Amino acid sequence: MKFTCFKLIILTLSLSIVSCSDDDDIPNTPAGSSTFEIIAESPSHETLEQALIDTGLDQVLNNGFYTIFAPTDDAFSNVDLSVLSDEDLKNILLYHVLVGETFAQSPGVTDQPEFSTGYYKAAATETITENDNALDMYVNVDDGVVLNGSSTVTTPDLNANNGVVHVVDEVITLPTVTTFAVADPTFDNLQAALTRDDQPPFADILSTPNGTDPAPFTVFAPTNSA
Repeated sequence: MKFTCFKLIILTLSLSIVSCSDDDDIPNTPAGSSTFEIIAESPSHETLEQALIDTGLDQVLNNGFYTIFAPTDDAFSNVDLSVLSDEDLKNILLYHVLVGETFAQSPGVTDQPEFSTGYYKAAATETITENDNALDMYVNVDDGVVLNGSSTVTTPDLNANNGVVHVVDEVITLPTVTTFAVADPTFDNLQAALTRDDQPPFADILSTPNGTDPAPFTVFAPTNSA
């Protein structure tokens, strides 16, 4: 009887050790927290928290499953939010949102999708056609997770009960037609051609905001192999 009890104790301890080891790979977040609650409980995301509240997105993000890229207060220090309309601010914030869960590294508990290098549809929309077409975002995972060539995930995979939050070090600005030519190495030769000293400032011209002459543009972008 004593020997049987001893074996049960050893088995229990072994299961506890294995369980703790598996949990080490998953970031510690408050049990049952939503994506917005994770942001609100972070002392480094007060600007983002207030912006989400001001635009009503704090309630929106509690309905459905989302992947949130969360810029820190330091990241927002380079952005003047006061010059943005409510709609513009809302669209910029939605550009930090993907519908569904995508992890930098799958937690292993279930078969969750992980980021791969390529284009993803953000929750933000373009304003040219007024047809609510989703804006694209280029994700590169060659060295960490980098968004549009400028914003890097610094703390990945904060698990929520309705999605996942990734902390990023830069606000991801809405893309122009030159954004992907710069961020996507598939277009390195095109970028070099657009920025040659003996050519007009094509990169600046193609970055002209919509509604400002000569925008908008349609660009056919040859790849490096082309």
